[in-house]
Amino acid sequence: MIRVTADQPLPESLRGGVIALGNFDGFHLGHQAVVNRAMTLGFHQRRPVIVATFDPHPVRFFKPDVPPFRLTSLDQRERLFAHAGADAMLATAREWAKFGLLYLNDGVVGGKRILHEDWVDFCAAATLDTDYAAGFFTNRSDHPNARARVSLGMPRDSYFASGDLGQRIVIVPSQKLVVVRLGHSVDPTGDMRGMARLVKEVIAATQP
Repeated sequence: MIRVTADQPLPESLRGGVIALGNFDGFHLGHQAVVNRAMTLGFHQRRPVIVATFDPHPVRFFKPDVPPFRLTSLDQRERLFAHAGADAMLATAREWAKFGLLYLNDGVVGGKRILHEDWVDFCAAATLDTDYAAGFFTNRSDHPNARARVSLGMPRDSYFASGDLGQRIVIVPSQKLVVVRLGHSVDPTGDMRGMARLVKEVIAATQP
């Protein structure tokens, strides 16, 4: 299952696909029927199937004073869509930022602990003598790659998730900051160099 934001071009492998469009909160039998129909079309036409969902909830735009009610988070919907057989899910940059905030806030959302109290530290700690942790690349390492990123302006305590299309979610606890960069914006002088400059410039722009 690939999660794609609406802010970036579709990967070539998904172009020409069949799209099932809807909020799909809860993914009840009616939702499943829509996605199953898309799956059938995709199978017979030999096309990928994409489930396009909304976040934030559309009611936020039409009735901003009404708190939206959600049965399932975006991550839960992604798992449900994958189980149904979809190839990809469209999401927004806001969701990537929310994912980063979950880790920035030590796995706590709205006063409720979502992740184990040791999980975030574990995810940011380098494995052996590499610059890779548990699902994240980290600057908390003496590996040459980590030292190079720090020398380019990324804080020593920062760590980041890396997507295969150039997406980056950089978490910087010392600055209480999450920086999201979508794909197709790779710096011609080098991806890490461009990302480090972005993080450095964002930190400078947010200083009092």
